[in-house]
Amino acid sequence: MLNKNLKKEIWEKLSKGKFICTDSVDLHQRELYKTIHDNEEELRAFFGEIGYNLIHGREYYIFSREVSSENLEASRSTVKKYIVICDMLKSFNSEFCQGLSFTKANLLEAAATYPDLKAKIQEFSRRDNYKDIVTNIIGILKTDGIIEKDNNSDIESYIVTSAYNYLEDLFNATIIYNEQEEPKHEISE
Repeated sequence: MLNKNLKKEIWEKLSKGKFICTDSVDLHQRELYKTIHDNEEELRAFFGEIGYNLIHGREYYIFSREVSSENLEASRSTVKKYIVICDMLKSFNSEFCQGLSFTKANLLEAAATYPDLKAKIQEFSRRDNYKDIVTNIIGILKTDGIIEKDNNSDIESYIVTSAYNYLEDLFNATIIYNEQEEPKHEISE
């Protein structure tokens, strides 16, 4: 049985929409992942009693909740945000995936070179300056635990964590869903 402090720490991280990943640069986060993995059934039951589902994705944990009418629009907005970000990252590097290392400068340089990428970045925000938008996107990805600062680098470099698998799965599910929709035909008289 897990002690109360560990449950509280896991709760505090996951209840804020953050991920706990197996490949975090932070040793403590990797230890939390292992703790959850080793006690998954106990934690699933514990958090389930208060309405949270413990989700074990591809090398990450996150909470999910049933979407109520009160938080439906916020959920849609979050999903849309992640889909746009994933599309932008795949345009930046088609091989963008867990374990990849990149810099903000790489992303800005690619945006300056490829108009399609710059357009996708600008689609994310109403701001005019794509450099500010990239800074905002990197901030979101860091806050959510999808990327982490590479502490072994002297430059502003980031490593993509397994939490990116969540974005990629969401993106791919959306693409597959849209491809399966039947085409709409106009009726002519």
